[in-house]
Amino acid sequence: MRLFLASTALEFRGFVKRCRQVRAEPLSVVWARSAVFQSRPILMLANGAGAGRAYAAIEAARHRNPALICNVGFCGALDPHLKIGEIVVASSTNGDATLVPRSLGPHVTGSLACVDHVVEKVREKGELREAGFTAVDMESAGALRRARELGIPFYAIKAVSDLASQELRCDYNRVLRDDGSIDLVKLSLQAVARPFTCLPDLIRFGNNALFAAERIGEFLAGCEF
Repeated sequence: MRLFLASTALEFRGFVKRCRQVRAEPLSVVWARSAVFQSRPILMLANGAGAGRAYAAIEAARHRNPALICNVGFCGALDPHLKIGEIVVASSTNGDATLVPRSLGPHVTGSLACVDHVVEKVREKGELREAGFTAVDMESAGALRRARELGIPFYAIKAVSDLASQELRCDYNRVLRDDGSIDLVKLSLQAVARPFTCLPDLIRFGNNALFAAERIGEFLAGCEF
């Protein structure tokens, strides 16, 4: 069985469309589905944002004995050449090496910076870029740590949802709950209070996320692990 891990079910949107026999699974995570993909059994888990949530998701599924773990989802571009929806295949996360799948699909191979917050400011993105990172996420380091402890091969495949030059106008960190989910009420209040900055940002991010999720599904369909 192959385990695919994300922070939200939305990140699986394009992948689920390419699976068969999708069904809910009773695991102690936010969202869990088993399926058949390319004639192989898989398990898809989403458990909220953050390295700790990713670590816990793998722990919740360790009794399923996964043959490999692939962390998928959205990332913020640090390389200014990356475009929305572009696939970043991690060669490392926070300096720790990850495996790279074989694929003819268009992608960039690079290093992920895994941090404990949403990187909203262009200045911080620039600092991470100067440190040698290609893109930034919040889950890959926690997922890699648990995979290594269990001796399971690990991959990370991300799709760009915001550009290196884009400043996020909503304060996503203020609405991030302890369980890694977004407080939609608080986020909506931000949008109402700042209709000319936060609201357009939300709409843009929503459209970017849908496109990025579709690109993840397309890329995984052509991967060989």
